[in-house]
Amino acid sequence: MALGNENNAIELIDDLISKKILYRGFIFQCKRCSNCDWYGIEEITDAFVCKRCKAENQYKHENWKSPEEPKWYYGLDEVVFQAYYHNAHIPILTLFIAQAGYKELFICS
Repeated sequence: MALGNENNAIELIDDLISKKILYRGFIFQCKRCSNCDWYGIEEITDAFVCKRCKAENQYKHENWKSPEEPKWYYGLDEVVFQAYYHNAHIPILTLFIAQAGYKELFICS
């Protein structure tokens, strides 16, 4: 495991959720159109509404991929995803280094 042990992973996930970087949810498949999609827990009541065909689905074993009960999946915040996708970490790290007092690393002419 990359984080050393399961407790470290749990703590990291809880921290990222509290910072609204990750969101807990489920993946369900619509009975009507077979669309499979992620649903955040705030979207779920006693049923889920398909994001493609808008059909309301009751939770049944046929709607999830896990064995007995649906399992948690995690969604990444869209701003964080777009920042990663568009290499925003480069200017962010540059600003961090500049703020930390490592100005001597920058060559100024």
